[in-house]
Amino acid sequence: MEIIEHALIESLKHVEPAETIDISLARLLKAQAEEKRRYYQSLFRYYQSRFRISPEEFYASRIQGKDHTWEDEETYFDWITSLQMVREMDEEIEKLQEILARVED
Repeated sequence: MEIIEHALIESLKHVEPAETIDISLARLLKAQAEEKRRYYQSLFRYYQSRFRISPEEFYASRIQGKDHTWEDEETYFDWITSLQMVREMDEEIEKLQEILARVED
C-alpha cells in the first residue's frame, strides 16, 4: 500500500482548498476530467465538421473492405477514441459529482 506524501497533501490544500482532503481531491479530479472531456469533445467535433459524416459512415466508405491509407485508419481510430473518451469522462464526472454530493453535505 502506498502512503501519500505529506508534501502532496499540503500542495492539494493549496491548489484546491476545501473543508476536507476528500473534497479537495474530488474537486481536483472533477476539474481534470472536465478538461479532458472538453479536449476530446473538441477533437470529435473537429472530425465531424471535417468529414460531415459519422465515424461509422467514414469507416464504411473509406476503410471497410477497401484498400485504405494509414492516414484513414489513424483518423478513424482517433475519431472513435475521442468519442469513447468523452463517454468515459462523462462517467467519471458523474461519479465525482456523486462523491462530492455525499462528502460536501
